[in-house]
Amino acid sequence: TLIVNNELVNKNILSGTFTSAKKNAIRAILKGNNAEEYFDIQYLSPEYICIRSVLSKNGLYHDSTIPQLNRFDDGRLSSDGVTRTINRHIAGYMNKPTSFKFLYDELRKPPYGLREGYLSLLLAFSFKPYLKGLTIISHEIEQEITAELFEEMIKRPDDFSIIITNWTQDQLKYLDAIEILFSDYINKSVIY
Repeated sequence: TLIVNNELVNKNILSGTFTSAKKNAIRAILKGNNAEEYFDIQYLSPEYICIRSVLSKNGLYHDSTIPQLNRFDDGRLSSDGVTRTINRHIAGYMNKPTSFKFLYDELRKPPYGLREGYLSLLLAFSFKPYLKGLTIISHEIEQEITAELFEEMIKRPDDFSIIITNWTQDQLKYLDAIEILFSDYINKSVIY
């Protein structure tokens, strides 16, 4: 299980301040701004603290300034089992819609017992590499990928299915070219 040594984040229900900070952190992750430097999030801000305590200290997000990652007594990273579980489910989402509830249940129940307070942040970070092919469906309607959507998925896991289209490099280049071509018509305020 993850080791989250921050009582402001390691809860099922976060305070309003940290709920807002977590959403801002998810937005920054999804936008991908300066991924090498905490996604351009201000140092020691609540958003920074969310990412550091959940992702960085558990070895999920690389931060060379952390002197010691959270590890079990046998030396394994605390995130190893969670990462394997998420990756197994991501593989299951490839090219076929599958209920999100299965992943949610596995992460929430023993042996992991992850808290709802930070689960949306962990999932947004885990799905980030697949954004171009990620489709999240609720009641047979494709949803816009936003920080709020990840929050809703945690509140109502039964209502969502996920499919990841495994695009080839040529297909991804084509999609990028279309995005550039139509960039004047895209409302960037609603993306992530």
